Amino acid sequence: MPLETLYTIGFHNAGKVAMALRFPDYDQTLAWADAHPEERLVDIEEKRYHTDHAVVSFYLARSWGLPENVLKIILCHAREMFRETNLSLPDRMAMAVLMMTRAFQFYWRHFEEAPFWLEHQAQVMELLGLMPDEVLNLREDAEARLFER
Repeated sequence: MPLETLYTIGFHNAGKVAMALRFPDYDQTLAWADAHPEERLVDIEEKRYHTDHAVVSFYLARSWGLPENVLKIILCHAREMFRETNLSLPDRMAMAVLMMTRAFQFYWRHFEEAPFWLEHQAQVMELLGLMPDEVLNLREDAEARLFER
């Protein structure tokens, strides 16, 4: 998968900044979502604001001229739709990497596996050709690099 795709899908949460600027209570929404990980953030946002950060991120990324494949990944990332999309194999792999990194972040915040990860980890590992111990090693290596002092 092209590194450019991995770098640019980092914009998948740009919509959160825009929503925070538009909705004064958005920080409370994020806090509530963080305390209720059994619910997807996009579902909570949709109920409260009639849109979600993935949609807003998509429109921001499109206005910046990002490629179509990246736009699809950004739009689908929060719904864990990498199997249901018509993305190419490299783009599905990029989406799987994004899902795995989101699962790592969730683990570091909550000290438990993310509900979406429990549901999709087998598909992600199959798509990326990883075994469970390799995923654990990746998470531990990333944690060591991020949190070393």
